Formats: sequence, structure tokens, C-alpha cells
Amino acid sequence: IYNIFRFIKLTASFKNITYILSFDKDMVAKAIFSNYGVTVEDGYRYIEKIVNIPLMLPKVPKYKILESCKNGLEQIFQIKKIELQDTSEKKDFHTYENGTNRFYFEISGIEKYINTPRELVRLLNTFSVDLIALENEINYADLLWLELLKIKYPEVYNFIKSHREVFVLN
Repeated sequence: IYNIFRFIKLTASFKNITYILSFDKDMVAKAIFSNYGVTVEDGYRYIEKIVNIPLMLPKVPKYKILESCKNGLEQIFQIKKIELQDTSEKKDFHTYENGTNRFYFEISGIEKYINTPRELVRLLNTFSVDLIALENEINYADLLWLELLKIKYPEVYNFIKSHREVFVLN
């Protein structure tokens, strides 16, 4: 990150060159501040020297994240040919024990923990990959929550993984 901003600073004064930068201001300030001072504020000040016209994008509303999450999950289940319908009428569907019945009820509130579209894409990608290996062996809602733990709270996930006997009934 430091080298990219240094390159931009060195070449920004050339005629007919315009840069469009897309970055998380907080992350960049934390990554470069030690090169320009002693506090994160020094990183923010350096960014202000480089970026002449900042455009701040609004945060994605949680209802949009939930909508995108459901759409992504529906695509995954459609590709895997997994039905998310009530089993009471059709006996050939998966049963509640493997997580297809009441799935959306079980994952309600997940959008509270997803802050960016990028996090959602990561969650859906890891869920899709693990679903290949675990299809019909795990509650799908549980798998989704575990994948969220793995992404957002890796220490908690690793604790659960390392202490399986505490969390799993035999």
C-alpha cells in the first residue's frame, strides 16, 4: 500500500494523468501511518495530500445485504438441486435434520454481522465450497453460521474446532 501511494505521489503531477483510487480510508491510514509519522492521524493526513477529490460511498443498508444473501443462497441451492421448501407436503425433499426446512428462519439476523458486500461474497463462496463436501451431512444453516464465524471471528471458530467434544453430542 505504501509503495502504491508513493508511486501515485511521484507521478501525479504529470500532465493528462488522472488516478481513480478505490480503498478503505481507515485501512490505508493504518497501513501507511508509520512511514509518515507516529499515529494513525499521520496516515490520514498523508492520504489527504494525495487524494484531491474524495468521494465517499454510503454503507450498504442491512436489508440489501440480507436480500443479496438470500439471492446468493437460492442460487447455490438451485445449482446443488437442494429444495428449501416445507417437507410436510412432499416426502422426497430433504428433512429438517439436514437443514433445508425452516432454513431462512434459522439464519435470520445473519445480516447484522455482514458489514460489506465483499464479506457477503466471501461468506457465500466458502459456504458453497464447503457445501460440496458436506451436502446431506450437516444442517445448512449451521454450516452458514460456522462459515461466518470462520470469516469474522477466526479465534472463536478455531476454539470450536479445537474443542469439538464440548460442542458436539455423541
